[in-house]
Amino acid sequence: MKDPQNKCPKCFSTKFRKSGFRKLCDGSKRQRYTCKKCGYILIFYENGFRKMKNTPQNIIEALSLIQRGVSYRDVARYLSESRGLKINHTTVLYWYKKFSQILGNGL
Repeated sequence: MKDPQNKCPKCFSTKFRKSGFRKLCDGSKRQRYTCKKCGYILIFYENGFRKMKNTPQNIIEALSLIQRGVSYRDVARYLSESRGLKINHTTVLYWYKKFSQILGNGL
């Protein structure tokens, strides 16, 4: 596969070969690619929510509650009571750290 807008993040090569699929929790599949130069395996067009066990809606709701000043423990408690999720407060802290870096100073 040769596409000028898709580059390997390690060696910046534009030459790839297909390398199977990654099955997502919602049942959909994403094509995996392997860089021909360095062997790095990647998936194009992934958003920041890849490999997350929880849905983006749950994560976004948790981040908006944190932005309003709710504590991490209270956010975890709220998600477990309202949505029936088993989430630890450290998971909420991890989401905040990860997505505040992605979004910059917006959070």
